[in-house]
Amino acid sequence: MLWKSPVRFSTFALFFCLFLSPVSVVAERVDSKDADFQPLFNSRDLQGWDVWLGASEVPPLPFKFWGEWEDVLGLNPVDQSIFSVVEEDGEPALRISGEVWGALTTRESYRDYHLRLQYKWGEQKFAPRADKPRNTGLLYHAVGSQGAFWSYWMRSAEFEIMEGSTGNLTSVDSVSGSVQSRRDWSLPIPWLRYAKAGEPRVLGGLVFRMQAQQDLELPSGEWNDLELIVRGDSGRHLVNGVEVLVVENLRQPTDAGESPLLEGRLQLQSEGAEVFFRHIELRELSAAE
Repeated sequence: MLWKSPVRFSTFALFFCLFLSPVSVVAERVDSKDADFQPLFNSRDLQGWDVWLGASEVPPLPFKFWGEWEDVLGLNPVDQSIFSVVEEDGEPALRISGEVWGALTTRESYRDYHLRLQYKWGEQKFAPRADKPRNTGLLYHAVGSQGAFWSYWMRSAEFEIMEGSTGNLTSVDSVSGSVQSRRDWSLPIPWLRYAKAGEPRVLGGLVFRMQAQQDLELPSGEWNDLELIVRGDSGRHLVNGVEVLVVENLRQPTDAGESPLLEGRLQLQSEGAEVFFRHIELRELSAAE
């Protein structure tokens, strides 16, 4: 199967996010509400989700940034072993092997919600990231075609889940947004870290990613709590109960110019590392929240 991916400058820029490292700073603790959450994962099978797998062999780094992708496995392939339901630490969990890149995608689209889940890393890592930090991601407000970006993921905002960088925000396929930030020259390009009282900057183009305020991930093998709180075109990233990034004015390019990005599907990435997810739950926000 041959897959054509559109050419965008952010495709080139996003390559650099594969080589990130954290620096810790102080963050503000936020309490989570615990009411009316509905499970998105039924602990038995993948009901309610679609499997998408991109090019069967991930090209070595650095990737090509344009052209045609060969051998795309596509939507709900016969062999769905990349995503499976297993027992881990005595409970049902969703296992993502990471061996072939792609995503598990909700069939429903969501807006104005509070999402929470737990994840922990497995042991396996695969080329071309076998010697890189373990990496996956929670993509939200995912819209458009499956595999639009590099044959693997939909246009979306990414809540990065990566060793040393969990909570980061990354633009996938030209999504833009406004984030308060400060310069941090210890970081890779574009040298920006979220800061609640920082200078507003637009995510997109050269500013393709934003480092979270603090790295709060627990040691590998321990379960971490993630929360995503979305209201309209804004999103809050929480790691282990602490708000580490806020984005506002999420937008996407259209033929008529940029338009607000207010809702979309959710994707969990397969991106070269074994990872487990459990307790994936969502509740709708009330008008007063």
